[in-house]
Amino acid sequence: MVCAEIRQTPATLDKAEIDRARAQLKAGILMARESSSSRCEQLAQQLLVYGRPLATEEIIGKVDAVDAAAIGRVARRIAATPLTMTTLGPVDGLESYAAISARLA
Repeated sequence: MVCAEIRQTPATLDKAEIDRARAQLKAGILMARESSSSRCEQLAQQLLVYGRPLATEEIIGKVDAVDAAAIGRVARRIAATPLTMTTLGPVDGLESYAAISARLA
C-alpha cells in the first residue's frame, strides 16, 4: 500500500491536499515553539543542518514554497532509491525484498 501511494503521489496531488498538509505542518511548527524542550531540539537540529538558527518566518516561507512539482520530485527520488528493509518479530510469510522493490519500479 505504501509503495502504491509513493508511486501515484505525483499524479494524484491536488491543491487542496497540499494546502491542508502545509497548514498542518505550519501549525505543528508553531505549536512546538511553545515547549522549551522542543525549541531546544529545533535549534540544535538547525545548527547541525544549517549552521545557524532559522527564523520562524524563514521556516514558514520554506514550507509555503513547496508545490506539487517539488513533492513529485521527492516522491520519484524516494521510489528510485534502493530500499532498506527492517523487520521486527516473525518473518514467516514476509514479502521478499525483491517483490517490494519491484512495486516501486
